[in-house]
Amino acid sequence: MNKWYFDELIDVAIVRPFAWIGRVFRSTVERVFVNGVLVGGSTGVVRASSTAVRAAQSGLLRSYASVLVIGLVAVSVYFLAHA
Repeated sequence: MNKWYFDELIDVAIVRPFAWIGRVFRSTVERVFVNGVLVGGSTGVVRASSTAVRAAQSGLLRSYASVLVIGLVAVSVYFLAHA
């Protein structure tokens, strides 16, 4: 009738402990580490970098072009000096 209580034994020895471990990990590891560090940390990095880029943007095409020319000259001087 109860088939030697194998189902009850497996439930007590395997299913319930793993279910408890799953609940603990869901409530602590997922909430603290995944949502706090991984998601919150990457959100903070994106916000900080967007603030820095927003501060560097002036909207003047002449300043963007001059930075591009200065960068090209610097790269050219670097390669000519090390050739």
